[in-house]
Amino acid sequence: MRPPLLLLLCLLAAAATAPAQYTKIVGVSGTTSAGTSFTLEIDAAPSYVRTLDFVNLPVEYSPVAMAQLLSETIQDDYYANGKTGFRAGKVTSVEGEEFDATFEIRCAAPINQIRVGMLGNPNVPLPRAPGVAFNPSITNYDADLPTPLLGPQPSHPNARFTINGQDPSTDFFRRARVRTNTVMNWRVSTGSNPNQWVTILGGPYNPGILTANWGDYMDIGTLPYVGGLPGGIFVIGDGIFQTGGGFLSSFFQSDSAGNFDLSITVPPHFAGAHVGLQALVVDPTTTAPNLRFTNAIDVEFDEGQDFLITPPASGFVPVTFSAGRTFDFYGATYSGLFVHEDGFVSFGTPGAASTQVDPVLALGGSPAVYVNWADWDLSASAIRVREFGSRLIIDWGDPGMPVSHQGDLDQAWFSAQFVLDRPLVTNADAGAILIDLDELDPMAAGGNDALVGISPGLGLDPMATAFDLGELPFGGATASAILYQSNRSGTAASDLSVPSGGPPVYRNGSKLGRRDFGFFPARPGAGPLSNRPFAIPSAPNPEDLQAVVGQNALFLSGPGGQPLLLSGYFKYLFTNLSTIMPAVILDPTGSAGLGPYLLQIDGVLSTEPSLGGLPNLPLVPGFRNWEGLRVSTPGQLPPVAPGPVDLAVSFGDGSVLTLPGAVQIMP
Repeated sequence: MRPPLLLLLCLLAAAATAPAQYTKIVGVSGTTSAGTSFTLEIDAAPSYVRTLDFVNLPVEYSPVAMAQLLSETIQDDYYANGKTGFRAGKVTSVEGEEFDATFEIRCAAPINQIRVGMLGNPNVPLPRAPGVAFNPSITNYDADLPTPLLGPQPSHPNARFTINGQDPSTDFFRRARVRTNTVMNWRVSTGSNPNQWVTILGGPYNPGILTANWGDYMDIGTLPYVGGLPGGIFVIGDGIFQTGGGFLSSFFQSDSAGNFDLSITVPPHFAGAHVGLQALVVDPTTTAPNLRFTNAIDVEFDEGQDFLITPPASGFVPVTFSAGRTFDFYGATYSGLFVHEDGFVSFGTPGAASTQVDPVLALGGSPAVYVNWADWDLSASAIRVREFGSRLIIDWGDPGMPVSHQGDLDQAWFSAQFVLDRPLVTNADAGAILIDLDELDPMAAGGNDALVGISPGLGLDPMATAFDLGELPFGGATASAILYQSNRSGTAASDLSVPSGGPPVYRNGSKLGRRDFGFFPARPGAGPLSNRPFAIPSAPNPEDLQAVVGQNALFLSGPGGQPLLLSGYFKYLFTNLSTIMPAVILDPTGSAGLGPYLLQIDGVLSTEPSLGGLPNLPLVPGFRNWEGLRVSTPGQLPPVAPGPVDLAVSFGDGSVLTLPGAVQIMP
């Protein structure tokens, strides 16, 4: 086993976000070497303990990629255990902070421990690699490090600090990101106490380094010596302690509405700077000495841009990155991209303007990232482009201004993030792409057609292959596409095609809603994969049932063993819950006089190891792993009137999906 070079997974804090819902934030820093193995254990009392093994990782993982892999594995375990245990939230980059990436773990019970250590024994730390400055073990933060959120109090009613109208108390890291060459608006509010004195302090953001005698914390400055006072703090403006008169005393004071406002134009040379800000205000409603600290804010300054674009119908708008920033995609370097109305971006040259969502066009067109390629209508919405530092975010719509399919009234929004290279700044995550399908409206009249993923375009690989993002695609050609297709109609009669050698079998795109996918550049040690990115989806494909494919007739005169082939997604048909067993049922309500009639499950079409006792059968052309299920009659059918009957699949998590009239009973 090669140990991780600079891998540190830390537990940050626990908080209840909803009734019977407990969370912990996980942080990841540093890069994980190819070949690394370790065990992750999560414990929530009194209900759940999950032990997850990571064995011989095939490539080197950047921090965001590592966080994405951990999140995906936790989600995968959640589905495999009948939707019980631990769920993982979206991965967020926290570049420039204590951790390089974070994600949230949620559980219905209080989470006690998160331990990571040697493979098979999470209590034994991973060895330190030679030359590494700190222990690369994944550590239980609660036990080994001080509580990081000791200090940052929430905004008080009469002591609140915001920047550009945003309250960073809602952000886990108390961040405010401010672009250079823009105006930064500070507001300190004394709430129901107008005309009160205000002092603004600056220094390094450092939560909870000093407890005031009225209970608040000072959250900026450098750590004091034992028994001493914190240092590194400077006064930006002082109204409280100059009440005898003078310029500052009269200037740093809230107005009759209880607000003190200050606007500053951020100069270009602030790019890359950090400063912590916190205010101290007079609050007569508190106990002596009638003072209160506001929330602290960790302000990060950098170059960037923020604007809305409205491409023409099925058209595009070029976007150029800030000076010096580039993006590497399948071995080529770009200084900008083309943002398409129809849910994708292309590089080098604009992608084909076509409303026909087709993976063949994707494989043969320009290099592109298909965030959610469909025939979108942005006439009542817009695309927002945000760049800050090394991160470019493109949003198609938002909850207040959603996008719709052409001719439809559905509401959707989704986004993509690109981690850029930038001068003089090393970022292990540069070249990463994160796709977030926030909301796909299941009420879309035509369903949700979608092509999601990445493609190198024409000429890079004559054997380009479309992979299913529900699996980890570490095999295949060195420059192949990684695509997921889903159909508009919600049936197997898909309007898409793929060069798979057989009929297309895809699922309804609305089930992609609220999922996110990560694509990462190949890392050293990737071997034959060194020329192509790899994908880590943050959740497995959901249970699904689409159609009976091919022969859909069962004969009353036939013997037992008559087969039917179902399309859908069946990886988690079985679970480890012995009290809930799956079933495939003909005439589930008995309306045709046949059932409920249980069919025999012969197996799932897959080349991968079986799960939960589900037997594997060879793949049929046109199917991908876990997308086909073969069932058969356990014996001769009982005598009933010929005609169509419903077919239902009861999955191991308790959900039941039905295909009305899908099977014909013949004489």
